[in-house]
Amino acid sequence: MVVANIFLSILIPIIIGFAVVRSLAGRCIPLGMELSLSYGLGLGIISLWMLLLYLLGISFSRFSISAPLLLLPLAMGLLIPFRKGPRQREELPVVIDSARTRHFPHVFPEVILWLYIAVVTMGVVVKSMTLPIMNFDAIATIGIKAKLFFFENQAPRLSQLPHRTYPLLVPFSETWTAFNLGFWHDIFVKIPFLSIFLSFLVAHYYFLRIVTNRIGATVGLALLLTSNLIVYHSTIAYRDLHLMYYNCTTIMLILLWFRSKHNSLLLIAGIMAGIGSFTKLEGTAFLLIYCLIVIVCGRLHYGKVFAKKSGLALLQFLLPSGSVCLWYHLVKISYGATSEGEGIIDKTDFSIGLNNLALLPHVLHSFMTNLLVSANWNFVWPALLMSMIIFVRRKWQSEAYLLLICLLLFFALYAATAIFSANFVWIAGDKNLTTLSRLIMHFFPLAVQLLIIIHWHRKLSE
Repeated sequence: MVVANIFLSILIPIIIGFAVVRSLAGRCIPLGMELSLSYGLGLGIISLWMLLLYLLGISFSRFSISAPLLLLPLAMGLLIPFRKGPRQREELPVVIDSARTRHFPHVFPEVILWLYIAVVTMGVVVKSMTLPIMNFDAIATIGIKAKLFFFENQAPRLSQLPHRTYPLLVPFSETWTAFNLGFWHDIFVKIPFLSIFLSFLVAHYYFLRIVTNRIGATVGLALLLTSNLIVYHSTIAYRDLHLMYYNCTTIMLILLWFRSKHNSLLLIAGIMAGIGSFTKLEGTAFLLIYCLIVIVCGRLHYGKVFAKKSGLALLQFLLPSGSVCLWYHLVKISYGATSEGEGIIDKTDFSIGLNNLALLPHVLHSFMTNLLVSANWNFVWPALLMSMIIFVRRKWQSEAYLLLICLLLFFALYAATAIFSANFVWIAGDKNLTTLSRLIMHFFPLAVQLLIIIHWHRKLSE
């Protein structure tokens, strides 16, 4: 019975998310990528619905959460026959591998990579399902709230919750799993983290499968799993893995929109970005980066009619993302949950001034040490830097330039956060133990994708 309930806690978000993805995008992305996006999208919709129930004072239960939302796939299914466009869209083509890549000398290394991927993935599954929630942040900022929502029919007001400024998607996901189980279990409530990890692996693979080829996607997946930090965070209950998923899938969808011209992908990207703003505080700041990338894509795609077309594209992206983000922040303001305290206790405390620029050398040193010396990323960042230098004169794919812009913007955002907010002590100061590594993890998969695209575009063009 427990296994069946765990299965339902995963299946219901997939059904809800798949209905949204399929109704909006038709069949323009591969089925595997549809399913990988469906779980995260469905989990986000469930969490936002739980927020509404919480604000209305309606007690959580398996029925009150899932029953109304299961009407969504039915409604979407009824609408699909009346929408001709999505059903007629062609699926994004994947690069067809040449016949020689199927011969033993080429297949054998790929088999070794898949064995490595399988071993690491199985290790994550086993460790996730044997270790309970035990890390401080996982208990203090997530687990306590999730337990309150599960055990208390009338949970405290938003302003009375511990760490009230933190978004609620991850605590709600644990509560959702517990209601499906029928009891609280410190191991099984981590199911959403494992599901998000597996979903992201599939999305990452299919994105590279579309923009490079089969071998490139396999190498990219193996490189992603060489990151000790991602593997570790897939077995604990921190928010960073969820934000990595929503952040990177948003970027991937924007790039696929740029490649395919299917506006529905931009709409789904907007939904993912909005859910990301409900995952961690950084998710709200990411909206600025997404908007800049959409504008750059519009400039590259639309050319002379850039202003009008890009404005429409930006509006299409901002409608779902801005609506979710604005709603949640208005809720926080109305309930007095916009700050934690003063000074370094409140991570939303900003101090803008030219004197802060004196901190820039410390921030740059902290970034370079983390990227090039720490054991969190294996050799990906040094390899990416060397590849960019070696192939700087070659013409790259448009996706490579866009990914590079994304990486620079994320670094700039976190550097500015360190310099102009109370977060300096956590990012580059004396309390910099794990924070910077967790911040970089939010966009690290983009570095892997850029590295693969640079090399495989060269191979495909030769």
